[in-house]
Amino acid sequence: MKSPPQIKRQTLAEQMADSLQEAILNGEWAPGDGLPTEPELAAQFGVSRAVVRDATRMLVAQGLVRAEHGRGVFVTEPDNDAFADALLLALRRVDARVWDLERFQQIMFPELLAAAVQAMTA
Repeated sequence: MKSPPQIKRQTLAEQMADSLQEAILNGEWAPGDGLPTEPELAAQFGVSRAVVRDATRMLVAQGLVRAEHGRGVFVTEPDNDAFADALLLALRRVDARVWDLERFQQIMFPELLAAAVQAMTA
């Protein structure tokens, strides 16, 4: 008999990073905009500043924001690779089937590439 799949709980930092990622991808902050300060985000999400720092590191690793020491955290210019990676990560977190992810890649990556080429030649 097969054992059931393991359920992975998300940390507070992962939950916060997901929420911020969604806001960024939905255009709540434009490229170049600064995110709220660490204390403001901690108060808004009801978490510690350490959780905010962990979530910020995740967003930096995904290429969605850049952290400037002493200045703050700023939304970066859209990067199709970072966007695709973030989207695939989100799909994996909702436990999408592997076939669905592969099919999604076959459909979306050519579209993202075409959009990037068009933006570069415009």
